[in-house]
Amino acid sequence: PTGEGKTEGSLLWAISNIYNKNTKIIYTLPTQTTSNKLYQRVQKFFDKNECGLIHSNAKIFLEKEYERDNGVVDKQFDSNFLVSKSFNKPVTVSTIDSLLKYFINIGRFNIATKNFLNSVIIIDEVHSYDFKLMGFLKRFLELCYEYDVRVCLMSASIPNKIKELLNIKDYPVITENNLFKKKANEIRKMDCELDDDFDFIFEKFEESKNILIIRNTVKSATDTYKYFKDTFSLDDEEIVLYHSTFKKMDKQKKEDLIFEKLASKNPFILVATQIVEVSLDIDFDVMFTDNAPIDSLIQRFGRVNRKKNENNKGEIYIYKYAKAFPYTNLYLLNLTFDVVQDGYFELGEYVKWLNIVYDKLFEMDKSVNNEVSRLFDEAYKKYDETIKKLSGINKSSDNYDLRDITFQKNDYLLYDDYMDGQTKYDYTISLPYYLERKYLYTSQTETNYEVLNLKYSFEEGIIFDDEKIGLNELGE
Repeated sequence: PTGEGKTEGSLLWAISNIYNKNTKIIYTLPTQTTSNKLYQRVQKFFDKNECGLIHSNAKIFLEKEYERDNGVVDKQFDSNFLVSKSFNKPVTVSTIDSLLKYFINIGRFNIATKNFLNSVIIIDEVHSYDFKLMGFLKRFLELCYEYDVRVCLMSASIPNKIKELLNIKDYPVITENNLFKKKANEIRKMDCELDDDFDFIFEKFEESKNILIIRNTVKSATDTYKYFKDTFSLDDEEIVLYHSTFKKMDKQKKEDLIFEKLASKNPFILVATQIVEVSLDIDFDVMFTDNAPIDSLIQRFGRVNRKKNENNKGEIYIYKYAKAFPYTNLYLLNLTFDVVQDGYFELGEYVKWLNIVYDKLFEMDKSVNNEVSRLFDEAYKKYDETIKKLSGINKSSDNYDLRDITFQKNDYLLYDDYMDGQTKYDYTISLPYYLERKYLYTSQTETNYEVLNLKYSFEEGIIFDDEKIGLNELGE
């Protein structure tokens, strides 16, 4: 289950499996942000010089850290980074994309392959990947089996159908069955949408409880935040907004602020998106959430009464969600809402719901099987063909996109920061590429990033002049 120390447990597994030829640990995560956090976290268990970080923006992140510790980025940094980028360090944290790509289209194939063959690998948050990436992952797992590379797959919510797709149903399972007998939260399904129940949510806040509100899009989260501030006259001490469209440096400040407020005795409201589902150890008293796919809901459940204190059970309210976006399958959403039950359940019941939903989904929804064929099977075949063609020594000329992404994102600077000379990575913000069409500031020439002419605040993130415009496309 969520919140039960899977990260530490997997590292203990890795350490216990390091022997003879296995001398390194590779730990992968879904995103750069979660990888950066874990890289900092593993330094509590291992010497900092033994830890490496690999993803497309790792050098920028590590430069900032090195500059903070040493005052200036010098040749020593370049040397250290060159060593770490081929998985040379005893412990390497990486995005799953970087690990999969490294063996098909990056020049130092032989060095990386040697280290790969000498490693034990942890692949975390497996449930969060789309069918396309899972197709690549299945062939990679077969490669690990062929070369006797030990792998630990981790998830709090991976259904049996996905295990069948990845061909991992017969993998040994490390779990603690007694944990699934614990109870944490009273669940209640609401016969309305979340927007229609703001007064009830505020009543719960007045009971001096920490409240988590999870919306499915940035725009709905921002609108909810503004409504509560304006209607109930809440100040910045009482309500916080967190989603994906904040500057890199402000994301860290936001998370620090959230933890600071949770540690205090003063109740507050956090309005967030599904950005809080993965690798953010927060613990609230009450949650109000838009309906979401069952695996996402289970991740959200883990943000309430995280310690499973049955003497102070949490409360979860799930609201109807009439549209599919930002998800792709309305049938999956409706099926999830039907299968989840009102009541106070053992955590093992969540796993039953998970498998019921996915069994019915694959049985009843032909579009899912078509998607598996289009994305999963094609990705598996492409990765397999590339590995065979390269024969371990050549470099692929293809530009691989491992994920099925509807709206491509880029890192951008904002106009005000650019004009103030603030052009470092910390000031960038990840936004959909299509925003360039309307907001690109075209006269910039001296930065590695495009500049968008958009307003911004630490409280809300991106601000659009026209309130009808918003980031509905962004689920995080």
